[in-house]
Amino acid sequence: GRLSASLHEWLLELDGLGFLMEYHRALRRHFTSVSQVVDYYAPLGGCFDQRFFADLGVCKLGHRRLFEKWCRDELPYQKPTFTR
Repeated sequence: GRLSASLHEWLLELDGLGFLMEYHRALRRHFTSVSQVVDYYAPLGGCFDQRFFADLGVCKLGHRRLFEKWCRDELPYQKPTFTR
């Protein structure tokens, strides 16, 4: 699936032109796969939390929207389950 894609493939998939490749180095410092990024920044699905954008230095609104669109399309929101 898409979560098993390499970080390089994923960033290219997001915009097709390579504009998001500027975040590849920052991602690679801490993660080796898209699933690790999702587990860390979006454990309940839905969208990446604000730390994702801050940690990567995503300042351009267009770039932020590409990441957010991917989340909406690929990460269904899961309600947290509480056990007693």
